[in-house]
Amino acid sequence: MKDKIKFFLRWFLIFILCFAVIYCIVFFGGWKLFESGDPILFEIGAALIFSVFVFSFNETVTKLEKRIQALEERINESENRK
Repeated sequence: MKDKIKFFLRWFLIFILCFAVIYCIVFFGGWKLFESGDPILFEIGAALIFSVFVFSFNETVTKLEKRIQALEERINESENRK
């Protein structure tokens, strides 16, 4: 349960960060690109999509770092045995 809460909080923070960046881009002239619709909806949709990509990339990198650390520890242990 604790991992799920951490998972959601990390995703939510990435979502908020992406939304803020996209909002700033649209606020400073990017709204001209989205004249045909509601810019807030475009921002939320783009932030959601971007946050999913960033979050999945972050999770992948974190898992790979943990695997590398575990391998380094095993290598150190095997070197110390000799």
